[in-house]
Amino acid sequence: DAPATIPEAQKWADVFKQAFQQTLGASENPASEIFKQLRKSIFIDKVLINVEEPYRSHLVKSNILLAEGMVKEAADRKTPDAELSLEMYMEARRKTIGIRPIFDIGRWIYGLDIAHEVLTHPAILNLEEQMSDLVFLANDLYSYKKEFFACGAHHNYVTIALRDPTTGLNRNDRQGAIDYTSNKFCEILEDVEHRKKALPKFGESEDVKVALYVDMMMDVVVGNIQWSLVVQRYGHLKSSGTAEVPNGGDVVFDMDPLQ
Repeated sequence: DAPATIPEAQKWADVFKQAFQQTLGASENPASEIFKQLRKSIFIDKVLINVEEPYRSHLVKSNILLAEGMVKEAADRKTPDAELSLEMYMEARRKTIGIRPIFDIGRWIYGLDIAHEVLTHPAILNLEEQMSDLVFLANDLYSYKKEFFACGAHHNYVTIALRDPTTGLNRNDRQGAIDYTSNKFCEILEDVEHRKKALPKFGESEDVKVALYVDMMMDVVVGNIQWSLVVQRYGHLKSSGTAEVPNGGDVVFDMDPLQ
């Protein structure tokens, strides 16, 4: 889990992007062997080649943006003391959370061939952005403890909230920052519900597909939370006899070792 250096991030981002674009050169290219191995991966070999248009071009584009965002995140992690506002952090995190490719795959799985003019409508773009925000805010909350003890959690909404003067938080008020992040999640969730009800009409056929797409995006948000609770990576599990069970849906931030 050690963060990649900027050159390492750039190298792998280039390989990743070229794997999706299928443009990497012949064997004399120093990255070609890496590329060949990546192309053998289950996702590239079994999924991407089966994703037809119009979904394929969206999936390729979103993965390229993800790779570019990861390079920017690597640079940000190397300068943890740099002043980063919540707005700047959110803009960067929307690219690195990696949820847009999931939205693209979801539309493909459900056959939601939404018209281009509908998919690019500001109302839909705003909902996609807010759904991405919900995913990364939840992820930052559930991963915070692990990140803090591993590397200080410098690239996390909770930490940025402590540093951004617009929050009005004391820099030592960690619980206040956790609450602030949770409240931000709730505010966005409430706004999503309002935006869903205010969606414009695109025609009966498109409206059905849009409704299914919005439901699918929310399923991804919920699924991310459920995964975060049960995955051992974040440690939100407790022993119950021989079984490992979630903490009843509550996240316990036992930060006593910090005192």
